[in-house]
Amino acid sequence: MAQEPKANHNRDIAIAHNMMVFFGMGEVAEDLYKFMEPKSTVIGWNLGNEGDFVHQISKYGHIVVASNWSLNLTLLSAGTENWQLEEPCKILDPNTIDFDDDKHSVSFVLSDGDNLQWLMTNFVNHPYYWANPDFGSFPFNFGICLGDLNQACPEVLSEIQRTQPDNSSVILHGGGYYYPDVLGISRTDVDRYDILYKHAKQISHQMKIGGSRILMFIAEDIDSEEAKEAYQVFAEEIDDLLGMLVMQYYPYEGGDGKIFWYENHDGVEIPVVSANYSLWANLNLPGSGTPAKIARLINEKSESAESNSEKYNGWTVVHAWSGFQYNEGDDEQAENGQYLSPGNGFEAGVSPAKWCVDRLDTNIKVVTAEEMLWRIRMRNNPEQTRALIAATNISDPSNKSWNTP
Repeated sequence: MAQEPKANHNRDIAIAHNMMVFFGMGEVAEDLYKFMEPKSTVIGWNLGNEGDFVHQISKYGHIVVASNWSLNLTLLSAGTENWQLEEPCKILDPNTIDFDDDKHSVSFVLSDGDNLQWLMTNFVNHPYYWANPDFGSFPFNFGICLGDLNQACPEVLSEIQRTQPDNSSVILHGGGYYYPDVLGISRTDVDRYDILYKHAKQISHQMKIGGSRILMFIAEDIDSEEAKEAYQVFAEEIDDLLGMLVMQYYPYEGGDGKIFWYENHDGVEIPVVSANYSLWANLNLPGSGTPAKIARLINEKSESAESNSEKYNGWTVVHAWSGFQYNEGDDEQAENGQYLSPGNGFEAGVSPAKWCVDRLDTNIKVVTAEEMLWRIRMRNNPEQTRALIAATNISDPSNKSWNTP
């Protein structure tokens, strides 16, 4: 467990499970990570810059579960090895997609779903997020730490499943926080492939329980050979995988929509799609900013694709902690006006995404992340994708034809 000494959170579970507790990124942490069995889990959160801390833990083949402010984990996790959802979360039937509608498509996906402590506390009932009055009025997508909730606080996962709108996708965010391109690069006692393989099989298990068909994660360098090695392992070892959404670690939209393709064991091509843009306050970068700015960029991207006789299919990250104020002013004022942290008239989460959606051109269709991935697959390999869709029956839980033509 990594925990700041002045915080009393999680002391109960540390005692109950005889955990070593540490804090800091110095020699003790380095020696501890080397000693731990590869693909171990660290509960809590550590000192220092987020990127540096996650890099350090990833390079030794471990993951961290953001939970330093969680409460009552000992009680809430008791007996969960024998618990499972009555029904998995809803998934899209691809037979319902109109691929001939001549529309561009865009999806909006909320960030930070790997944050267990947030999901356990005020996520479900918060008016910015799952309880937002606009949630369900347009397609929107949440990254969710399905496997962590399944083991640590299944009541929250049940509530998410029970109240999920039809026009939303629940995406497995990460399976803990780690960088797949860094995972295990400093281990000399085990092959990095074995760590990736083990994690992929665990992710596959949790995705089946939760019902998600999409994996979302952050990479340090989405173009690196190490990242591509991880994409290949995930594509091969995660059953029924529709696609992957990858964010560059700062800025999240650093991949600018680039798509990688990897075949699974049956020769089906699985897309890894990077984010095009991010709704992110006070981040003055080309692909990030206010709802008005991102709407303009999406409209321009679609116009450019149209001029080349192509269709734009992409996604935008909605930064969970960025606050924006609704602005009906002209484009310059709306794009460059002040935007701050949530509170005091500034909203985060679903509402800013809705403000962005309202500014999109009429030839752009807002879709779930599932539909966006199906459209990308149809554009890339129509024959294979049509065969998969024709064989798909989501009402049959034993159906294995999702990625088997």
